[in-house]
Amino acid sequence: MAGFGPESGAVASQSPETPTVFEVSKKPKKNKFAFACAMLASLTSMLLGYDIGVMSGAIMFIKEDLRISDVRIEILVGVLNLYCLVGSIVAGKVADWIGRRYTMVLANVIIFVGSLLMGFSVN
Repeated sequence: MAGFGPESGAVASQSPETPTVFEVSKKPKKNKFAFACAMLASLTSMLLGYDIGVMSGAIMFIKEDLRISDVRIEILVGVLNLYCLVGSIVAGKVADWIGRRYTMVLANVIIFVGSLLMGFSVN
């Protein structure tokens, strides 16, 4: 195989300027927006679970104060899941309109503000 050896010059020699190993000179930048979205999404999941838990504890008092039947209590509690379904459908349309990232931000802001309002309510 003549003409392919180092003496023929066909193989490019490595100069000192070209590194043989990729060197990482600094740590990769962290995306603060993605981190904030992930934090808000996990907080939203937690707050939804909290809302359902609070509702299950409040059922006794709602039934007593409003004097409603068990069927109406079931409807009242089931509405939370129905709103989750409606929210999922609307979120798809909104994501097509403004994009997935801003849809996540909007949904998280809505549920966060709603949870704050419930937490700071007097009665």
